[in-house]
Amino acid sequence: MMRRVERVRLGLIAGSVLLLVVLAGLFGYARYRAGKAWIARLKTRSGASFEQEADNVTYSQSLRGRTVFTLRAAKRFSHANGISTLHNVVITFYGSDDRVDRVYGNEFEWDENGGIARAVGEVQMDLQVPSGVVVTPRHGTPATAGSGSSANSIHVRTSGLVFVRKLGVAATSEQIEFHYGGLTCIAKGAEFNNNPSSLHLLADVQMNGVLRGAPVELRAAKADFDRVSNVATFATPVLTTADRKARAQSAVLHLRRDGSAERAEAVGDVVLDAATLHVGAPRLDAALGEKNEPQTARLSGGVRMVDDDAARPARGEAAEMRMRFDALGRPAEVTAIGGAHVLAREVGAKGVWLEREMRGEQMVAAFHAEGVGKPMVQQVHAKGAASMRGDSLVKAVGSRVAGIKSTSVTGDDLVVSFVESAAKRVRPDRLHGQGHTVLRQTAALGEEHTSSGDALDAVFAAEGGGRQFDVASATQVGHVVMSSRAALKAGAKKAADVSTGNAERAAYDGEKFSLSGNVHLEDAGTSVAADFVEFNQGSGDAEAHGSVAATLLGNGANVSQATHVVAQQAFLHKLTQVAEFDGGLEKPARLWQSASQVEAAHIVVDRQRNTLVARPGADAGAVHSVFASESAKAAGASRAPSILRVESRQLDYSDQQREAVFAGPVRIDGTLGEVRGQRTTVFFVPAAKSSSKSSGGNSARIAGGLMGGSLDHVVVAGDVKLDQSGRHGTGEQLVYKAADASFVLTGTPGAPPHIVDAQQGSVTGAALLFRAGDSTIVVTGATAVGEQRAHTETHVRQKAK
Repeated sequence: MMRRVERVRLGLIAGSVLLLVVLAGLFGYARYRAGKAWIARLKTRSGASFEQEADNVTYSQSLRGRTVFTLRAAKRFSHANGISTLHNVVITFYGSDDRVDRVYGNEFEWDENGGIARAVGEVQMDLQVPSGVVVTPRHGTPATAGSGSSANSIHVRTSGLVFVRKLGVAATSEQIEFHYGGLTCIAKGAEFNNNPSSLHLLADVQMNGVLRGAPVELRAAKADFDRVSNVATFATPVLTTADRKARAQSAVLHLRRDGSAERAEAVGDVVLDAATLHVGAPRLDAALGEKNEPQTARLSGGVRMVDDDAARPARGEAAEMRMRFDALGRPAEVTAIGGAHVLAREVGAKGVWLEREMRGEQMVAAFHAEGVGKPMVQQVHAKGAASMRGDSLVKAVGSRVAGIKSTSVTGDDLVVSFVESAAKRVRPDRLHGQGHTVLRQTAALGEEHTSSGDALDAVFAAEGGGRQFDVASATQVGHVVMSSRAALKAGAKKAADVSTGNAERAAYDGEKFSLSGNVHLEDAGTSVAADFVEFNQGSGDAEAHGSVAATLLGNGANVSQATHVVAQQAFLHKLTQVAEFDGGLEKPARLWQSASQVEAAHIVVDRQRNTLVARPGADAGAVHSVFASESAKAAGASRAPSILRVESRQLDYSDQQREAVFAGPVRIDGTLGEVRGQRTTVFFVPAAKSSSKSSGGNSARIAGGLMGGSLDHVVVAGDVKLDQSGRHGTGEQLVYKAADASFVLTGTPGAPPHIVDAQQGSVTGAALLFRAGDSTIVVTGATAVGEQRAHTETHVRQKAK
């Protein structure tokens, strides 16, 4: 994109050359041609005389003892009417600075009474250039009188010259021609005014030749030179050199006394063309050095740039553009002010058009050149509502182009550095932004990633293939806020979920965002706070570390019930909807939903399958679970259980089966007492079925969500031990039913269930039925193999209250 800036400066240099060329030609011509007017003025003064010595006539004029000019003619013919004819005339002018100018003519008519001199035929002049100005002789022509330019003179040719002594004006309507610095100037008509000293080229001004090794042509409707103020003015000048052209309605050159251009101004539809590049503005101001090299330039009044290159079109605009040049006249710095904007397009692979764009209230471009090489843009600094945007190609499998990825950066202040690519083209290398920075990347499949912060540092991809504007890495600090939407999957009916987050610092490596400092991330029903979060913008996966606090929303009817988790680290997989939480031995991960909770070193939640897995961190570790139920009375029972605390080695929950399985040595504690076993399964009924009508008002309801619904029954198996107030039982399996708060304790034929009451004795049977807090135990079945089946009901007397 910044290649356009370099091409713009070529046009500006062309404009400076135009002004320089015009300056040189007119200065020499005007300054010395004006000497011709002195003849009439000196002729009227006393002390002038003609002397005839043979065929020679000499006329001279002195002032204060110094000869001002002399006129010599080979022959003089006087006429009765006061008209004299002079042949083979040489007029020599002597300046106060030791300058010597000469005018040659074969024939002059002199009207002494009217003070008018007319040249008959061609007139030639050799004008000495000012000190410090070097003139290249035309085609190496020797410096002979009247034959051409020497190293310190300019040769002028014209005809029909008329001098009016009273007016101090010499004029001709014929063609005037002179050579200067390898250039030839031709005009139609000229006027020389002695007071004030000025020169006017009246029409069809043309200059052409070679300047700095390149062909140059200048055309203007007319040109004027004020010798007193050293100012040259051109009407509708057009300068052409190689493939560059500059034009304006008028141009003004301010000259030094040595004839070099000091300052140039062009106004009115100023246009600079360089090949396919066109730059226009109402006004151009330029300053030049003593060797006519450009030093500064300023385009103002609304600058417009258009490049109609078929392969790389571009356009730009600004209220004003300023340029600073190095000692060799090459651009060192370009400043665009007031709504600066540049947009360039380029054909990439498969004919895909890629855009590059930059904006700012002010844009400053710095250039660098090695030795005498061409300058290359090194840095661009955009200030005030600054933005930079570019496209890159995104490839699918193989080399097939899948679409365009657009990257944009905005901020109060952006600084972009550039380097030369392997293909010898300028590409962005690094970017630094300050103040309200925003980095945004979008792709054709709906992928969009945005981050904002106080400051931004980015590195662009170095590889080619249309990816030179792709961000390889970036770091953003200060109140960072980000959002990310993954690409649409094939056949997707709705847009992908948007992930959002905030932190104090975000680092991007081209694929992942690393967030640190008070991090908070939200994605598709998941909210995570942590010290550090690594987020994959492609997959949507996240990894959190340090003081992790997460909130998960379940699927289905219970999405309103949130599950909360605290842990040391978490791994969130977006595609599978699996969340893994890890803690330590001293500080395990803890998950809770309403008043129910699970605590373990490792907890895995699968929200697609609605499953939960909890594991300890060591063989001797434990999983602690708490299930809270509503307080509800059950038929025939004094009170339904309200708290169910479980300690186990493992926990596996499946919402599809509506069951939680606890393995390893299991210990259950709560209102129903303390129960131990090797395996426990807790069964639930869906929340929709847990109303008073479906359960007879006797179900203990667990909070909805991942482990939602109501508690239906609990089965404890393997070496069961039961301890309740005043009661101890053993068996192989214990079944608890929440509907009526009843227990069934069973054993094996060799080890039947057994309950011991501390005050009333023991009870044994094939199965023992009882309720928590009830004194009744129902014994069913025989106690040994082969015995008759029996039903026994035992009433245990309770202590008087």
